[in-house]
Amino acid sequence: MTFERLASQKVLTLPELVLPTIKDLAPRDLHSAALVCHTWSEIALDYLWETALSLAPLFNTLAPMRYSKEESNWTFVTDLSQANWPRFHSYARRIRTVEIYIPKKRWSQPVSVDSVEIVQVSMPSGYHFPRPVRLLSHDPLALGSAGPSLHNFLYTVSTKIKKLYVSEVHHISSDFDEAPVQDLFRRFGELEAPSLESITLKNPVYFSNSPSLPHLIERHASTISSLELHVPFNEQLWTAIRDLHHLKEFTIDLGFACQLPSSPRDTIMALDDITSRMFPKLEVFSVDFPYADVDTAERRLEVFKCISGLTQLTSLTMRSTAPIMPYADQLWHVGQSLCQLETLSIDGGPPSYDKRPGTGSSLISILRIFPRIKRLNTCIICDSIPDTAQIKAHCSLEVLDLNWSPVPKARQEDVAGFLRSILPRTAHLVYSGGEELLRTTVGKAVWDAIARLTDEG
Repeated sequence: MTFERLASQKVLTLPELVLPTIKDLAPRDLHSAALVCHTWSEIALDYLWETALSLAPLFNTLAPMRYSKEESNWTFVTDLSQANWPRFHSYARRIRTVEIYIPKKRWSQPVSVDSVEIVQVSMPSGYHFPRPVRLLSHDPLALGSAGPSLHNFLYTVSTKIKKLYVSEVHHISSDFDEAPVQDLFRRFGELEAPSLESITLKNPVYFSNSPSLPHLIERHASTISSLELHVPFNEQLWTAIRDLHHLKEFTIDLGFACQLPSSPRDTIMALDDITSRMFPKLEVFSVDFPYADVDTAERRLEVFKCISGLTQLTSLTMRSTAPIMPYADQLWHVGQSLCQLETLSIDGGPPSYDKRPGTGSSLISILRIFPRIKRLNTCIICDSIPDTAQIKAHCSLEVLDLNWSPVPKARQEDVAGFLRSILPRTAHLVYSGGEELLRTTVGKAVWDAIARLTDEG
C-alpha cells in the first residue's frame, strides 16, 4: 500500500498529466489547485494569470492600491520603497494576453497614468512590464477616450507580440478622438524586430486613408501569416498587403474594402487581384460580399471563377446578404479546382427575413460538387424533402453544422431519414445557431432531436 501510495503521488506530479487535468477548471477551482503542491501551483497560476484585463492586479503585488470612483482607476496607497519586485516578476512573466474593453468590474479598470510611470521609474534592472503574445481590444473606446487604458496598453508592447486584435463593438461618433489609437499603431510599427503573426481589425472605420495601418503591415510583412480586415481600403493598403508572401489565412470584407471614395476598385477586380496575383497559395480564405456581387447570375459566376483560382485552400468561408446556397449548383467550377478543401462555410450567419436560405436540394448539390470536404457549415430549410431514392453519399463529410437553419416544418423522422440517405454513416449532425441572439431554443431542440434520430439510424 505504501508503494502504491508513493506511485500515485508521483503520477500526480507529472506536468504532462496535471496539465490536461486542470487546464479547463473554473477560476475558483484553479485557486484550489494552486494550493496542492509546487507542480500544481505552477501550472494553475499560469492559467490564472494568462489573461490580464488590467495591470491593477499585477501592480497590487508591489504595494496596496486604492480604487477611485471619480477617476475610474487604481492608484498606489503607499510608495514602492518596500516593493516585492521578485513577486511582481513571477506573475508578470505569466501574462500571455492583454485584453482591453470597457470594463464593468473594479479589477478590470485601468491603473492611473501616474501609477504606471511610478512603476516604470522604480523598476530595478532586469525586471520589465508583461510581455504578452496577444493584445486584444474589443472596443477602441477603451483605447482612446477612456483615458489611461491606452497608456497602460502601450507599455505592454514588446518584440514578443504575435497577435493584434481590435474590434469595434460600439458606434463611433464623428467626434471620436482617434489620435491615441493611431499612436498605438505607430508604436507597433516601431518594434525592434518584425514579430506580428496575426492582425485582426473589425470595423474600426477611423483607419480609412490613414498611413498607420499600411506602415504596420509593411513593417511586419515577413512574419504576418494571418490577416483579417474589416476596414475601408485605400491604395496604400492594397500595396502593403501585396507583399505578404507568407500569408496563409486571409479574411476580407469587400463591402469595406471597396467602399467609395476610399478605394476605386470594383469588388470583382479586387477579388481577382487577391486570388490570382496576391495570394495564390492561401490555405484559409474568408470573404464577405456586398449585396450586388452575388445578386445576379453574371456576378455570382465571376465571384466563383475568382475563388476557384485558390487551388491550395483547405478552408473557404463565403458570407453574403443574398444567400448563396440557393445557387449551389453554380459552384461546380469551384469544386473542381479546390481539391484540397476540407472545410466549407456558406451562409453561416442568420438568414434575413426577405432572403431564404438553401433547400435540401441545395445541400445535395454541395455534397456532389465537393465530395472531399470534411465539414460543412450552412443554413437550409426543410419545408419539402427531395426524393432521395436514387441518391447515394459519395463524400467524406464528417460534420454537418446546420447553424441558424429554421425549424423544419416536416416531421423530424422525415428530415432525419433524408439526411441519413445523403450523408455518410460516419457524419455527425450539429446545430450551433445563436440561441441567445434570435431565441431559437426551440429550433435547437428540434435539430438536436433530429441529430439523435440520425445517429440512431
